[in-house]
Amino acid sequence: MMPDNFYPCKGNIKVDCLIERDGSNIVVQEGRTRINFKNPVRKTLYKIRVDGCVIVNEGIKRCDYLLIYPRNGSFDEHFLELKGRSAGLSRLMEQLENSIKSLGCEEFKMRFAYAVFSNRAPSVTTAIQKFKHKFRKELQAYLLIKESKFEQNLENPLIT
Repeated sequence: MMPDNFYPCKGNIKVDCLIERDGSNIVVQEGRTRINFKNPVRKTLYKIRVDGCVIVNEGIKRCDYLLIYPRNGSFDEHFLELKGRSAGLSRLMEQLENSIKSLGCEEFKMRFAYAVFSNRAPSVTTAIQKFKHKFRKELQAYLLIKESKFEQNLENPLIT
């Protein structure tokens, strides 16, 4: 049963946009692109479909999912954009940034923004380093650009 105040932040999240999970391995997937979240203590977390459910306005670029993971009376936010093929980096960063600004909470422990690619993730370039710096400074988020099948431990998350 989902508590009424599971995410006391911006906007109301419709129940049909949300899936409650408590397994030790949480998979978020679109097509061939996926990310695995390890949940070793099997905490109940919330997977929220952002694109086309929470944010339905076609004029707003937004990410695919938001994962809420409880931590010590607060929570971590994990914003996810899953790409099947290479996409324009600026557009992808805009999707993540808009989602954080629209749905992000001020009371969070850690915030992550993931760009996950089904094939090869872009090489680390000056542009990517600038985006990482911007996300960290302006959005208080760790930006991770990874290839599909990346695994993230929710109890001890990687930040690089």
